[in-house]
Formats: sequence, structure tokens, C-alpha cells
Amino acid sequence: MTGASELLATIRSLPPLPAGISRLLSLDQAEPSYLEKASGIIRTDPALVAQIIKIANSAVYTGQDRVDTLERALLRVGVRTAVNALVSAHLQRAFSPQEERLQALWVTNLLAAILARSIAEAQPALEIVPETAYTFGLLHDVGRLVMILMDHDASALRASVHPVRELHQLEKESFPHDHQMAGRLLAHGWHFPRTLALVIATHHEPSERRAGHPPIVERLVNLMALVDHVGMNILAGLPECEDLEGGVAATLQEEDVAALSDDLGLSRKDILQVLAPALSELKLHARGMGIPLDQGIASAR
Repeated sequence: MTGASELLATIRSLPPLPAGISRLLSLDQAEPSYLEKASGIIRTDPALVAQIIKIANSAVYTGQDRVDTLERALLRVGVRTAVNALVSAHLQRAFSPQEERLQALWVTNLLAAILARSIAEAQPALEIVPETAYTFGLLHDVGRLVMILMDHDASALRASVHPVRELHQLEKESFPHDHQMAGRLLAHGWHFPRTLALVIATHHEPSERRAGHPPIVERLVNLMALVDHVGMNILAGLPECEDLEGGVAATLQEEDVAALSDDLGLSRKDILQVLAPALSELKLHARGMGIPLDQGIASAR
């Protein structure tokens, strides 16, 4: 089986994205009518209703009274957060975080999602809905998950690579394609909206190769690239620096990372101030999914 045919076969073997979740992803979360449209889609899909009620009664909301209606569940969780939880739940069905070979990448994706949302929340001038940033952070590297399923020994795909630009070279040594291509094919098979598919397919491309992208896509691509650099530096263990903040600050001074920060109008302080809360949230997510964190990250403050 050739590389391309094996890739397609792997994607076809995955559980398809439910139509209701695909429709929810296609909505623009920045539109004033988003909450009404999303709620309408959820109400017409009994499976989504059941999932959201289950989410609202999950351990994340321990200590609160049990809810048994969609309306109460959405009030507790929030529509946008509920949509992200639905996406995450399907991703976990397709790529089980209980599989040891997938766990390191799950941590990488979770950290990217949390950092992206945290930056979007703290910087409204970016005009990126925080929950949208989270979705894109969780899914932008989904091609790496696909490729790991194709090769149990693909250690390069499981690694936290810093500098990030070395990842492509490592992939080329083992595969005839990179994770952007794998992600693009999955995005097509799962009927992702165009903006999400574009970010998945181009988030490592230089700006000159992205000519014609809408401004929101450019900002999302730059944000994904930035959280990749920061997140992989953290998860790689910051080998050249003893303290977390100092190590990330050094990363932000690197030429390509500084350029991304400038393009997004972010200072080093803007990024550093979201790190501690993001790492605390990462620990909670990982614990809830049964993913062990290495001692360096688990003890980070």
C-alpha cells in the first residue's frame, strides 16, 4: 500500500464526524445569531442533547445539582463551550487518549488549544472568539494524530519538537507527506468548514505562500504557529533554562517567534501572563482524560 492510499485508508477507518457537529462547526461564532442557530441545531439532534446533558453533569461541574434538560445544561456549560466539548469528545473517540502512543500529542494539542483561547480572551483586539481559538488549537495538528495511527513507531510524530520548523524534516524522513496534508484530507473527509480546513492545511506555511487568505485566517494561522512554538518549548522541557518563564521569554525572542508576535500585535508580557493559568488548566484536562504528565510539566507553576 502506498503512502497516499494508506493515509486515505486510515482516515476512512475513523468514525465519521456526526452531521450535527459538522453543522455546528460551520457556524461563525462571532455572528450575533450564533447562539440561536447553534441551540437550534442541538435541539433537533437527540444524540447531541444527550451528550450535552452528560457534559453538564460531568466531574468538571462536581458539586452542582444534576441537570436533566437541555436548557439547564446549556445555561451551566454555555453554548460555545458545549460545542467545543462535543468536538473534543468525538476526537477522543477517533483518537483515544488512553492509547499511550497518542498521549503526548494529546497534551500538545490541549496546551495549544488552552493557550490560543487564553490569548484570544486577553487580547480582544485580535477579533478572534476565544472558543473558536480553542477549537482551532485542538484541531490544527490533527494530521499528526492520523499519521501516528499509520505507524506505531513514529517517535518523531509523538515528540515535542523545538524549534517547530524541525518537525517537517522529521516527518519527511518517515513519511511521504507531512501532517498538514494528512490534516487537510481528514478535514475534507469530516466536512470541516473552509476556514478551519485552511488553517489545518497551511499553519506551517510562510506568509508568502498564504497570499489571498482572508485576514481572520491569517490571524488564526499566526496564532496557531505562535502557540506551537511556545507549547512545544514548554513540553520539550526547556532544556536550556531552569525556570519556565525565563525559558519561554527566550523563545519569544527568537526571530520567527518575534515576527509572529509582532504580526499579532502581542508583547512578550501578553503571552507570559497567560502561561500559569494555562498550565493549571492543562493539568485538569489531562487528569480528567487519564493522561499522565511528565514531572517537569506537572510541577510547573
